[in-house]
Amino acid sequence: IELVNVTFPNLQDIFVQDAQNRTDGILITSTGDYAAVDTTIRGFKSNRINTALKVRGRTEGVYLDHMIAVDVKCGVDWVASLSASGGKKPLLLLNSSHINTDGIAVKTVDVSQVIGSDSLIYITNSTTAESVAFDFQATGSLSNENSQIGHVTIIRLGSRVGSLAAC
Repeated sequence: IELVNVTFPNLQDIFVQDAQNRTDGILITSTGDYAAVDTTIRGFKSNRINTALKVRGRTEGVYLDHMIAVDVKCGVDWVASLSASGGKKPLLLLNSSHINTDGIAVKTVDVSQVIGSDSLIYITNSTTAESVAFDFQATGSLSNENSQIGHVTIIRLGSRVGSLAAC
């Protein structure tokens, strides 16, 4: 599912599965100067795919509620391209969700607000890379200064190996 230049979409009860682990579930992106605003996703379930939710471009807010991503390389992979000017600060809200990954559960680049609550993350290391629950990166003018992770249970299965996994 791909959303391009969409504001205020509300997706509910979607299921994506791929036995070959090569597809992505939902892609949210914007082009040019357009900034997609406030995407709400409820009850999204995915199994055996590459990335459950991928976000690119100028997107301001993504709200995930009751997402279940099982056997994925990445649960959420968001690379933002908003500047801090104009008060725009990208927000990811992950609530009451379950991610089972051998890669990265939540990876953000230049997303200033990540709020995770009441969720469960299973980390199973692959044989070639170290898996992690959260990977917050800041490359531009935005930082993760307002991120909060609370009431999130992280269970690691297996030992740490190799370098950090990639989405």
